[in-house]
Amino acid sequence: RAANASAPSAAGDVREGLQNWFVGGLPATSGRYHVTVEAENGVGLRAQREAVVDVDATGPSEGTVWDGAGAVDLEVLGVGSPVVTQWKGLWDTESDVTLLEYTLEERRYRKPSITVLPWREVTGDLYSVQAPLAVGKRYGSRLRVTNEVGLSVVLRTDGFNVVPNDGDWVSGLVVPAYSST
Repeated sequence: RAANASAPSAAGDVREGLQNWFVGGLPATSGRYHVTVEAENGVGLRAQREAVVDVDATGPSEGTVWDGAGAVDLEVLGVGSPVVTQWKGLWDTESDVTLLEYTLEERRYRKPSITVLPWREVTGDLYSVQAPLAVGKRYGSRLRVTNEVGLSVVLRTDGFNVVPNDGDWVSGLVVPAYSST
């Protein structure tokens, strides 16, 4: 029975020796439910068991993810520098966030991204990695946030351009311009 709601129920005969019984069509939105199972044998003896079930129908919150250490999102990164990605505000109202995974991709204007580093499990609120980056290319990080029941969201940084360590701008490097039209 759902807490603070009317109690939908199901009844029926179960054949002897059956270990599992499925009931479908009961409304179950996110929340905590108290489930009671009562069994009666052929001579009228009864047994009852109760369990609490948490239902989570939504993925984790999307939080914020950005490129660079500190509070400022960086737009350029010197070649050979480590890629640092930070995040905050990752949570789930119904169940815990149980897995964070990171990947780095090369972003190409109007073309599919190319994976530079495959998905890998990370912890904490910051990840730093040395990656094979090329001057003049744009890269970005993605963070996959998964909750206890396996629902996930993928967050993307807005990306950064790789420049020579001397800070000179790369001839021909164009930052993609996005339009809503």
